[in-house]
This record gives sequence, structure tokens and C-alpha cells, in this order.
Amino acid sequence: MTIPIDSLIVLPEEAGYFAESGNVRVKVTRKGKGLDIAARSDSITVDNLEIQEQMLKMEHEKTSASKDVEPQKTTFHSTLKRSLISFLIGLIIGISIIPAIRIIKKIK
Repeated sequence: MTIPIDSLIVLPEEAGYFAESGNVRVKVTRKGKGLDIAARSDSITVDNLEIQEQMLKMEHEKTSASKDVEPQKTTFHSTLKRSLISFLIGLIIGISIIPAIRIIKKIK
């Protein structure tokens, strides 16, 4: 709908324009110093339902994909590597604490 600006300026109170195209309806009415614009379409409901269906489908795909993921299997090599690293860290901490304990004993 195209409305000339000149006609909006001289539009009487509560007067307006109405246009319809297919299932879309638009109504423009002058209210005080402003315009009241109302639009309606039957296809919005259909579009909304289609969007909801797409969202449900995506949510279902997301949950089914997360169920398909298997936890990573632990191999002997990775377990041995972690054990050796933990042992070495403990050994280093133990060796570094011994001088601190000797200093504390001498102070007492």
C-alpha cells in the first residue's frame, strides 16, 4: 500500500486507509497526532507452525546425536603415561619438601 504523505497530513481524525492483498490486510487510521497501523495475515500462523516443527526436528536431531557419541576408550598406553607423570610429579614435590622440613626442624 502506498499512501501519499500529503494525504496523511490532511486526513481527518479516525479516518484511514485499508488494503487487502491475498490473505494480508493492512489498515492505517489517524489517531490524534499519530497513526494507528494494524496488519493481519493468515499465513503467519502457518509460518509459526512450520518454525515450531523445524525447532522440534532440530532438538530431536541434537538429542539423538548426543546419544550416538561414545565415550573415549582408555588405552593401556594413555593409562601408563598418566601414571608415570603422576609418579614423577609426586617425586619432585617430595624431594622439594625435604629441604623445607630440615630447615623447619633446625629453626625449632
